[in-house]
Amino acid sequence: ARSSGIGSLVDAKGTEIGTTGIGSIGANANSGGWVKLADNILHTTGSDAHGLQSTGTGSKITGENLTVTTANLNSDGAQAMASAQVLLTNGEISTTGNTSYGVRSDGAGSLVDANGTKIETTGTGSIGANANTGGEVKLTGNVVNTTGSDAHGLQSAGVGSKITGENLTITTTNINSDGAQALTGSHISLENISVTTGGDNSHGLNSNGSGSLIVANSATLETSGVGANGANVVAGGQVTLTDSTVTTNGNTARGLSGSNANSVIIGSGLTISTSGEFAEGAFAESGAELILSNGGITTSGDNSHGVNSKDTGSTIDIDGIEIKTSGSGASGVAANTGGQVTLADSVVNTTGFDAHGLQSTDAGSLISGTDLTITTTGAASDGVKTIDGKVE
Repeated sequence: ARSSGIGSLVDAKGTEIGTTGIGSIGANANSGGWVKLADNILHTTGSDAHGLQSTGTGSKITGENLTVTTANLNSDGAQAMASAQVLLTNGEISTTGNTSYGVRSDGAGSLVDANGTKIETTGTGSIGANANTGGEVKLTGNVVNTTGSDAHGLQSAGVGSKITGENLTITTTNINSDGAQALTGSHISLENISVTTGGDNSHGLNSNGSGSLIVANSATLETSGVGANGANVVAGGQVTLTDSTVTTNGNTARGLSGSNANSVIIGSGLTISTSGEFAEGAFAESGAELILSNGGITTSGDNSHGVNSKDTGSTIDIDGIEIKTSGSGASGVAANTGGQVTLADSVVNTTGFDAHGLQSTDAGSLISGTDLTITTTGAASDGVKTIDGKVE
């Protein structure tokens, strides 16, 4: 089905549309055309054969209760380009080829708006929902599942690109597949979401690059893989997280993790839990900054500090947080190699062997605290321990 030109309209209801050739799109609107679909089945089997494609200013595809399937590489389920729109209500989108996104919005002014649509991808690099080079994706009440490697649930990339999502359930099961990823100055805004990742290095939220920002409220984040942080910021990325739960289960999988100068995580009302080894509740290195208020941090793995600030320029500011650790070598709060932590109105409780309440090591490391309650019950566990660092 194709509609080309201003004023052109294709209106199809209850039909089945299938294509088999390379580049053979299921439904296309271009140059201001409109394709109106309801209760349709669309399937493509060729490469570069998108299910729905709308391109050019004024072009639009509207779809209600659609079943869209693509079965080859580089074949998106729904794609808006060059200031076009794709507007979907309910239905399902499924892609099985590599680098075949569920929905994609590409270019300033482009919009994909999906309400209640289930999105599934299985191929390598097949992202659930993608906005890039200024495109916009709006999601409401969606389920997004990806099973391929390098297949993020949501991904925005490029200045001006943005994804907004409300009442979403996002699941990724393979390696290097974040629940939501913002790159190169793009933005993602999320409300009332559930994110589950199962693969190694698959973060719940990941903001990478100067100006990149993820804002999430009422989120439930859970990761299971090695190195899969709940919320991760690097290279100047930022995450703001409020009234949310963060759970990680893998080794070296931190609840919150920041790396590099100008990388920032701001958290309020968070419940953070980690169970793997070397899995800090909150971690900053190489000049990153974490600012946390109200809530709790619990770690159960060995060498998993509740809070750890590492390297000169790294800072963690804690206010009104209850910190609990139970593993061996898991201090409540640690500062090392020049990192700094500021604590206020907080409780620190450790129960493991060699698990100090506050531990500052190396020259330049500093922990500053006011109105603290510190309890340690394990053997060889000091309330406050310094080795060249300072606690004041």
